[in-house]
Amino acid sequence: MSTPSNCQLYTNSFNLLRFPLALLVVLVHVFSVSPSTFNIPTIYDSVSFLSINRFINVFLLGIPVPVYFFISGYFFFSGSIFTINTYKSKLKNRFHSLFIPYIIWNSAAILVVVLKDIPVFSSLLTFAGTSADLDINNILSCFWEYNGRLSPPPAGTENFEQYVKPTPYPINTALWYIRDLMIIVLLTPAIRLCISKCNKYFVIVLGALYCWSVFVPLNAHLCQLLTGFFFFSWGAYFRLNAIDVDRYLSNGKSLMLVCFIANGFICLACYKCFPFVTTVLKLINSILAVGVLYSISSAMIKRYAIIPNRNLIPLGYFIYLSFASAK
Repeated sequence: MSTPSNCQLYTNSFNLLRFPLALLVVLVHVFSVSPSTFNIPTIYDSVSFLSINRFINVFLLGIPVPVYFFISGYFFFSGSIFTINTYKSKLKNRFHSLFIPYIIWNSAAILVVVLKDIPVFSSLLTFAGTSADLDINNILSCFWEYNGRLSPPPAGTENFEQYVKPTPYPINTALWYIRDLMIIVLLTPAIRLCISKCNKYFVIVLGALYCWSVFVPLNAHLCQLLTGFFFFSWGAYFRLNAIDVDRYLSNGKSLMLVCFIANGFICLACYKCFPFVTTVLKLINSILAVGVLYSISSAMIKRYAIIPNRNLIPLGYFIYLSFASAK
């Protein structure tokens, strides 16, 4: 069990990660595009870009969001004893911190599409001759799983269906994390009940389902929800059971770091020839990343007395939302 001083260390360690993770989301998405996006002029620059792109995709892609889910689960059950009134209070807070920004930033993306209909902005259109299709189904899809038809290419475009395929994301793709987190928050009483009844086995089953999703064809949104429920519940399990995180990780910190780095380099070697192996190893690294990043963060606090800047936490969230909208 953790003492109050240890709880403060855990809180500071997780808070210290929030801002860097927001920057990491931006970095990963910037380097997920092709070199032509940046008008890279030479084959040598292109090769260099692709090398950086591959390195970031292997070591960093798929890491920030699972860790964010873990931190969200840990903090959701912090504070007072979880009662119906506590649940209502937390829902009210999340309504302002999650739901309202989610609606605003997705609406901003819809507005951008509508503004492109104005002649002065026509040069910004992806397809010449297209216009916004403000059918109610198209608009509603922007807030759940965007159907691609709000601003489709003109009829008769070659491979028309390729450009209007439904996606498992809202129109602001990076906001899928917020969407799924809101779903999970609504179900936190059930998560708490399962943890209290089944203890660690509930988290183990969710982890098994998360890993199983790699081996079977599942709906993309279902895979995202499995990611969210597993990591959120894992964080909630630590908090609800007041587990001493440092003691829990004490014997495995070095091994986790070695495995994380080794998996990354194996992924680099398998990147082109063995994509399935790469996927499995990246999934393992997404789990290891929770312990690795916490260990680094807590070490910085204990050795160098670094205290997280409270102002950077909302700033990181704003950067994440802003980038999602820009993208």
